[in-house]
Amino acid sequence: AYDHWRGQLGRGSAWFGAVEPGALTLGLLQQGRWCGLRTLRLPGSPDAGWLAQLPALQAQIAVGAGLSGPPEAPLHLAACTTQPAPDRDLGVVWHAPAGAAAAAGGLARMAWGI
Repeated sequence: AYDHWRGQLGRGSAWFGAVEPGALTLGLLQQGRWCGLRTLRLPGSPDAGWLAQLPALQAQIAVGAGLSGPPEAPLHLAACTTQPAPDRDLGVVWHAPAGAAAAAGGLARMAWGI
């Protein structure tokens, strides 16, 4: 997913993540270099809990990168799952290919970013 969307991230700092059924992967880029990358498995339904876990995952990555806290950087998420309700202002730039909601498992899940 990152290789597909990286041209839209800019050259500064950015968070980039992939929201998949049962998993959230998030990384921090600073000046085009990865500072940290983590994946969190989410038990339960495919969309359960990723939004609640996002701040903790950002904090873990920031600590691992030696930062005092999560940097203020744009948050880009590639999703093959349902996006949060539009009434929630998360400041997220969503990247989802056409038909992404149908990509739920197996090979479709592995290839959804392209």
